[in-house]
Amino acid sequence: MTFEKAKKRGRPAQLLQVAELHGCVEFLRRQERSELQDEVMMFLLKKDFNFELLSEPQQVLVKEALKPYREHTRLVLLADQLESEKNKSEYEKKFLKLYDDYECGLLEKADVNLLKTMCTRYLNFKAQKLDVSDLELYLSQIQKNEAKKKRTAENRRKFEVGGAVLAACKELQIGSNSSSESIKDMFIEYHRYFHRMRATRFFAEASRLTSSYRLEDDVIVIALNNLSKYTHDGKSITTIEIEKAILEVNELRNKKY
Repeated sequence: MTFEKAKKRGRPAQLLQVAELHGCVEFLRRQERSELQDEVMMFLLKKDFNFELLSEPQQVLVKEALKPYREHTRLVLLADQLESEKNKSEYEKKFLKLYDDYECGLLEKADVNLLKTMCTRYLNFKAQKLDVSDLELYLSQIQKNEAKKKRTAENRRKFEVGGAVLAACKELQIGSNSSSESIKDMFIEYHRYFHRMRATRFFAEASRLTSSYRLEDDVIVIALNNLSKYTHDGKSITTIEIEKAILEVNELRNKKY
């Protein structure tokens, strides 16, 4: 395989090294590729691949495909370098935090671009093309933007949850004049009560036998009502069990106090 490129005017082109091309192929394999990148993969995987024999548009495609790989490689190398350093600046810590999320595929496109910019600025700083104050200023801008994004997300979340609560109140026919505090207390009480009821053996058995949430709901209501039909000494089973439960609860409360 031949990887040298003819000289062209302007900025000197980087040589296409075998290791770099192999690395690029592996990188592209792990990415969601466009049709153009799939086409580049076909070029690179050919045994007789020769950059010089490609048409000019094909050469442009290969070079374009190499750009994200080279950016990725710069990020990896810088992250490896910073990980080995003991005393890290706030800028370096921020870069590594973003890089960890990048490796896990958790970053949105805007944050990936931010990570790349941080990398470029840091390398320029190390090459003495930027002063440390430039890094600190950029980090400050990042922190301000992140704080703004967080506030915006929190406000959006409050708006969405508030809308959901109002819709629920309307469906449940809860008075619109109820205070926000009373609505909150009511939802907390219902939530706790619901989960305590679902933790009972009665609910567990109904869930096991029905295997359907909607069916389970109706079955439980009917089964509970049907229990009242069974009597002992003139009392329904439900009345007997409720009276026993009242005694147990009172005994437990008396022990606490």
